[in-house]
Amino acid sequence: MKIRISTGELRGRFITVPDEHNDFRPTKDMVRQAVLNSLGTRVRGAVCADICSGSGAIGFELLSRGAASVEFVESNIALVRVIHDHARRFTLEDRVEVRNTAARIFVGNCVKKFDIICFDPPYSDAALAELVGPICNIIADDGILVYERESKRGAVFNPPEGFAADCRTYGKTEIVYLTKSEA
Repeated sequence: MKIRISTGELRGRFITVPDEHNDFRPTKDMVRQAVLNSLGTRVRGAVCADICSGSGAIGFELLSRGAASVEFVESNIALVRVIHDHARRFTLEDRVEVRNTAARIFVGNCVKKFDIICFDPPYSDAALAELVGPICNIIADDGILVYERESKRGAVFNPPEGFAADCRTYGKTEIVYLTKSEA
């Protein structure tokens, strides 16, 4: 599987995932571009996390658009190797940290705050969906959580206390943007 980076300094480069390791659901190009375009200038210089990274496409798009750094969190060791390999190929090692750990462990132990967090868990994993609240604890004051979930007719997203949600639907995908509410 090849995933093309569409904008920024890495524009036109590809993330290649060997067929034997593509047992994940990559975010569709159109959705990925809509998300990154909606983040706009917020990306430049941002400290980011890509939780449930898969191929790392979202994180590499953030880096391509000028993010200061990205921490990739992925439990599948084969995909961790893919992310490491591309960080080396793209000469981004100094702006990348790759964590081979479960999302729950990372979030539970994290003391760092992030400007942008992208969280794209497998749609069928309800336990991972429950991490949205704890992830909100590691968002910087002016930060944003971009949570990707399956779009279901009539399913309303209730944000954690103290957060506002902006939900946008793209076919079978719903993107939820979470920011701290005004007091």
